[in-house]
Amino acid sequence: MSKIMVVHPDTGIAGRLSALLVGQKHEVRTFREGRPALEAFVAEKPEFILVNDVLPDTADHALFAEIMKVDPAAKVLVISVLEDQQEAEGLSRFGIRSFRPEEVVGVVDKLRKAAGQLKRPAEKTKPRIVAIDDDSAVTEMLESALTLTGYEVACAEDGLKGLALVKKVKPQLVLLDVAMPRMTGPETLKLIREFDPRVGVVMITGDSSFEMMEECRRYGAFDYLVKPFSIDYLLFCVYSRILLATI
Repeated sequence: MSKIMVVHPDTGIAGRLSALLVGQKHEVRTFREGRPALEAFVAEKPEFILVNDVLPDTADHALFAEIMKVDPAAKVLVISVLEDQQEAEGLSRFGIRSFRPEEVVGVVDKLRKAAGQLKRPAEKTKPRIVAIDDDSAVTEMLESALTLTGYEVACAEDGLKGLALVKKVKPQLVLLDVAMPRMTGPETLKLIREFDPRVGVVMITGDSSFEMMEECRRYGAFDYLVKPFSIDYLLFCVYSRILLATI
């Protein structure tokens, strides 16, 4: 049994998640807003925190950032729960994938089983990340932020060099620019997928067009960060992809 916190503004969805988790013998507390949830987290230190990606009283992913400040080893799953009506209409969110409530229970179970094998950035085995961007200021920022957080980072300035680096380093995650000389981001992503279908790839770009997002999603991008983005959101994306990769 695990102590689990569910933070979701919709009482119906929160109740459904809670009932499913309680049915698996977990101890569950639910909250509609981020601030009271953070206070409870500090006091109770639950094993898992399931947080909706949008909350009424906090900025996007702000609760994740605050929890990480309190406990960098916390297991936070930021989710967008897919409602039945959305599923019926074929709607989906791009980026961090949507879960049906039943899937959330499965993810928690897999994370519990994998808990002994999880490697946090502070431990000896650091997750490896490759950043590919033709703008040296961007790669320097990424390398600095991620290295300080405890990741091992290698950088390349174009897609061709990036491909060689990915093959050499075998990273858990690739941060990939969309617009680059010699080879575009989507072209690079497609080639990465041909030799490593499991590695997580997060696109980084100034192109917010839906068409480009869809092209990257078709090639298997995990998320799509539009510049300028916050460091908190970057760290959230990196953390989420590496955590989910453990299962």
